[in-house]
Amino acid sequence: MLSVFPETLPQAFGVAVSPVPIAAIILVLMSRNGFPKSVAFVAGWFLGLLVMIGLIIRFIHHIENSGQNEDGVAAPVIKIIFGLILLVMSFRSWQKRPAKGVEPDTPKWMASLDRFGKYRTMILGALLGTFNLKNLPITISAAGIFASHHITAAKIFPSVAAFCLVGSLGVAVPVIVARSAGERAEAVLHRWKVWLSKHNAVIMFVLFLVIGLAALSGGISDLYFIRNGSD
Repeated sequence: MLSVFPETLPQAFGVAVSPVPIAAIILVLMSRNGFPKSVAFVAGWFLGLLVMIGLIIRFIHHIENSGQNEDGVAAPVIKIIFGLILLVMSFRSWQKRPAKGVEPDTPKWMASLDRFGKYRTMILGALLGTFNLKNLPITISAAGIFASHHITAAKIFPSVAAFCLVGSLGVAVPVIVARSAGERAEAVLHRWKVWLSKHNAVIMFVLFLVIGLAALSGGISDLYFIRNGSD
């Protein structure tokens, strides 16, 4: 059942457009045995998202079924809270944008990526896909949308899997380019890495703003419907 998935498209694209993880996988691709390690990274990213969303949906349903949420407001309240968090993060991203002509700092952990094996790279992909400060609120917001439909795990799974697939495109595209572009791949990927690092703050500002507003408005709309429906 894919009918729920379109509602989470903004969040899915928000997860996919992840400048730092994309830069990280480009560095992995440029390291020794880069292609198999990059495939492990993408697999970890996808599976991490899948598990994380499943756990959050289960947690929301547990609250609803425990009697603590008899009026069904848990999911819309979660959307509102994380919509507000994303708007704050949007403002913070705009504040942190580098001054004109100043090169942004590269995270120190990226320097050690060439020493990672496949399994460590897979774990890194899972962690960056789920627990980084950008993806976590977006993923929780998407899980709130899935949970609000109150359908069985078997019926919601195709939509969740589609969300995770689209959310993995950002880190998967460099791997596809590396495999298909031949000798030109390294130069292309290097240009992408430089551009993403330079414009990371502005990209994050736009993403957080759009997704935050969508989550906030959706949560308020759902809450209004629940309150009016219960009158």
